[in-house]
Amino acid sequence: METHNHSHSHPHPFTHEHHPLSHDHSHEHENVTNWVDAILGGSRAVPLFSKPVLSPPTNGTSNVMRGSIQYHEHSLGAKQMSEIFGCKVEELPDGMGWQTETLTLNTHEATHIDAPVHYKPKLLNGSPSPGIDAFPVQHFIGHAVVLDLRSFANGTIIEVAEAERLLDQMEYNLRPRDIVLLLTGADKYLGRPDYLDYGVGISAEVVRWLREKDINVIGTDAFTIDEPFTQMARRYAQTKDSSVIWPAHYASDTLLHYEKLTNLAQLPPIGSLFVGPPMPLTDASAGPANPVGFVPHGLEPISGTEN
Repeated sequence: METHNHSHSHPHPFTHEHHPLSHDHSHEHENVTNWVDAILGGSRAVPLFSKPVLSPPTNGTSNVMRGSIQYHEHSLGAKQMSEIFGCKVEELPDGMGWQTETLTLNTHEATHIDAPVHYKPKLLNGSPSPGIDAFPVQHFIGHAVVLDLRSFANGTIIEVAEAERLLDQMEYNLRPRDIVLLLTGADKYLGRPDYLDYGVGISAEVVRWLREKDINVIGTDAFTIDEPFTQMARRYAQTKDSSVIWPAHYASDTLLHYEKLTNLAQLPPIGSLFVGPPMPLTDASAGPANPVGFVPHGLEPISGTEN
């Protein structure tokens, strides 16, 4: 497979040479404060996560991806506190206790990151596929590279040459551990019944190309990094070719992917810091996450409109 050797290189605003702690260790407290100010005061924070679609609990199994939430109000909390602390309910302020909730949530509902065990039970090397808890927190923090795919028709499957062309236009050369984010515009349909109809996917070849470049994590604002599920189902119905089903996922091996991200157009193409550790559920195929992008002042967002 022919690939381009990009000569373009840009410094990361959050790399070691820009880290306030990397030079002067004589004033540690001041440097720590400067570093915090550089992240919080020297940048704007962009929420990149979506809320889960929750409904009252039901007995149906038709939508396994939809979660439910039950609210346990303050009066019930007062009874619980009475039992725990041995007090009377009326001794609590206004006779009320705490409020809690019981949440039932599929790990792939709302913004989440897929783990290798989601794709296959074993990795290419034959070892068991790890769950989301097997990865260190550093895996989920890195320089964000946003590929704007909104100029492609809905349902397009991006190939390597097209990804390279986008990087050429950005004058950027991917670096190991960059976090590559796919801006498709599908997030504006989140919560709608036809959300699964929207998105721009990547091919299995692109997945393998990213892995060869030592990219560990990617993300999309669509339901999947593959083509939209409804389109995939139609293609299989027409061709009976099972290779059209979930090819980017099956090729991922150790590559992790965020799905159902939002607000990617509020990030610049390069230069922002992505922070998105997931809930480290033991041996789970995904972890819910609330990632945030930190954009240094002076870097402009891509835009809120399609190309």
